[in-house]
Amino acid sequence: MHTAITISGFAFLCCALVVAPVDARGFYAAQITPTNVERIPDGGLDAIGGLGDWFMTNGRLCAIVSDKTHATYLALHGGALVDLWHCDRANDQWSTAHTQLNLQKEEIPPTAELTAGYSAQQAWIETRGDLEGLHTRVRFTLGGAATDALSVTTTVTRQGQGKALGMFGAIVLHPRASLRPYSIDTTDPAYSLGFEQPDVDTADRASILSSIGSTNLQVLLGSPGHR
Repeated sequence: MHTAITISGFAFLCCALVVAPVDARGFYAAQITPTNVERIPDGGLDAIGGLGDWFMTNGRLCAIVSDKTHATYLALHGGALVDLWHCDRANDQWSTAHTQLNLQKEEIPPTAELTAGYSAQQAWIETRGDLEGLHTRVRFTLGGAATDALSVTTTVTRQGQGKALGMFGAIVLHPRASLRPYSIDTTDPAYSLGFEQPDVDTADRASILSSIGSTNLQVLLGSPGHR
């Protein structure tokens, strides 16, 4: 019997690539190749996606997920969201987001496969990977009424023997304060941290655990110069 943990409802609000005219032809998702790279709008100075990575758009937001063969910050493999911007503003300030097991950098599931598709209502990219008997599927979706939001749904399923899963999360990197976090607890505002974020040593598990609070809404603010 499979045991599945589904975490849904993550939404990244959008606050290098070949320079190209803005393309707003609606929903589209595919791996980037020499034949389609020209349809990708300029992401700005912080954009890092390129040939071989995976692109998606709803005509308003643009996003890139790194290919499985591309090392991405904390991992020697890809499958991570690396770029997110308004297609007509070249305002990407996103760094990366990794799925992480047990708060360990060594337990970022290696990506085995990426797929993509689109219709008249949505565009999506999905990554799949396995680690310690756990199958992880992450689906990035642009669609629905929220034209300025990228929805991310992660499903973790136990399919075999392996190390116990104690904790699961998505780690969002914003080095050198490229994005400023603002934390809110919508159920008990007294626990909201706002901009007063704790210092964390990411190499120290105890430090990471001590920084965890009851915040259920995390807002990442970009530079006011990028709109």
